[in-house]
Amino acid sequence: MKTISINWQKGGVGKTTTVVNIGSICSALGYKTLIIDLDPQGNVSTYLNYDKNESSYSNAVNLLEKKINIVPGNIKENLDILSSNIQISKFNDEKIVGGSKLQQAFQNNKLDTYDIIIIDTPPTMSSLVQEALAVSDYYLIPAKPEFLAVEGVAQAMNFAKKTIASIPNINPIFLGVLLNQVDKRRSSYLEFVSELEYLLADKLLTTKISQTAEIADGPFYAKTVIDFKEGSKSKNEYFDLVKVENLLEDVCVLDISLQHLKWERKLENSIQTHKQKETYIKTRFPFQCQTRFMEPFILHVFYRCFRIWRGPEASLIS
Repeated sequence: MKTISINWQKGGVGKTTTVVNIGSICSALGYKTLIIDLDPQGNVSTYLNYDKNESSYSNAVNLLEKKINIVPGNIKENLDILSSNIQISKFNDEKIVGGSKLQQAFQNNKLDTYDIIIIDTPPTMSSLVQEALAVSDYYLIPAKPEFLAVEGVAQAMNFAKKTIASIPNINPIFLGVLLNQVDKRRSSYLEFVSELEYLLADKLLTTKISQTAEIADGPFYAKTVIDFKEGSKSKNEYFDLVKVENLLEDVCVLDISLQHLKWERKLENSIQTHKQKETYIKTRFPFQCQTRFMEPFILHVFYRCFRIWRGPEASLIS
């Protein structure tokens, strides 16, 4: 399970749109996805046509109250939600003392059944944003291509750094800045992008989301980019964000690679044991008794082929 929070201290930058569309794409690709809405406005629920006051299922307020047996609502296959409503505002000004409420809630509930959790945060520098960062493995900052956004990006990054420094045992990775609502016809666009590239280097994502009628109208029709027609500019851009920017690779494949590496090391140790056993048997038993002990040799041959197949990566375990 990996958790991504989408953070920005101002409204209108496409934060909720980013959350909903990334979540929709992840679920369509087969990842079991949970969206947690920490914004008192509850715009994620509105976008997805989900009743934010639904009492049959749990919501983000229940999570912050550290209730157990949390049951998220379902949007569609592989996509669940913990919605938000105005009641969550009571946590907005609470200081994180004695540990994060969300950290404790995550420990008390079996949310690790999800592959990806995406958190939408309120457009403020508040405790709810800090709570999101406290449970995040990664965070992403969306911004509009406007001059004042340069200062806003710096403020958002500084707030995240201070939060990370103030809460023990957290270290979310900054994925980068995503430019939303891009209109390349504007004369100031190239200058703005050039300024951000200078400040952010590779932390300014190369994929940028254009300002289109499809995206603007999406919430009205409760449609995400998954529902857009093939060849749609907006659909292609969001898929590029997930695939070309290696968003899922950064978040998921890294863990898979580490698991493979651990498995290879375990296999290496196991094979060394088998080889020692083979040598022992060959020197102490007659040939007739050796046959049934030679199965480890087959494993050894498989392993050598496996290392050739893996190529340079296999050198990591040598």
